[in-house]
Amino acid sequence: MQIPLSKKHEFWNHFITRFALYGVGGGCGASGKTITLKRLGKAKEAIFAEEDLWMDVVARHGGLECTPEELDTLTYNHCVGNFWGQVLHIMSELRLV
Repeated sequence: MQIPLSKKHEFWNHFITRFALYGVGGGCGASGKTITLKRLGKAKEAIFAEEDLWMDVVARHGGLECTPEELDTLTYNHCVGNFWGQVLHIMSELRLV
């Protein structure tokens, strides 16, 4: 199963907007560098290509049937934590953080 690109964009846009506007999410790599919007832009292609991330973030949390805003609070908090943890891992592998 592959997560539809539209769902990836839906969740990406939601999480990145919350990060940009409210500082929700992000993180710091072992190098001490933090996730920034500019660094996210450089990593976006690799993040979108990582199907395991999207299977976890979207499918495993019920996101194929609803939007991020429609997830219950517990599921949402788990989902957003998994998203940022995996994004940080990918960005670390790319030596962006």
